Amino acid sequence: MVHGVITVAEVVADHPNEMLLTTIVAYAVMYAFLLVSYIGAIFYLSSKPAQSLQRLHNYGLRDQKQDDAPIQDSLAPGDGRTG
Repeated sequence: MVHGVITVAEVVADHPNEMLLTTIVAYAVMYAFLLVSYIGAIFYLSSKPAQSLQRLHNYGLRDQKQDDAPIQDSLAPGDGRTG
């Protein structure tokens, strides 16, 4: 552990091999489950279109390029603000 002061054998408690094997297997199963869940969530989310794309399709703006989209003024006439 600390070079020249204490060794690993003096720090580590004696545990039976079965307990070490059980712990390692439990951690491996848990992390495998987390990895499969993460990959499944990524595939699930990537299979659904974004809500913003659905809204563009509903308004008929799907085929417009972003440069061609109409620009809206931040101060519309008649909204009571001056600028």
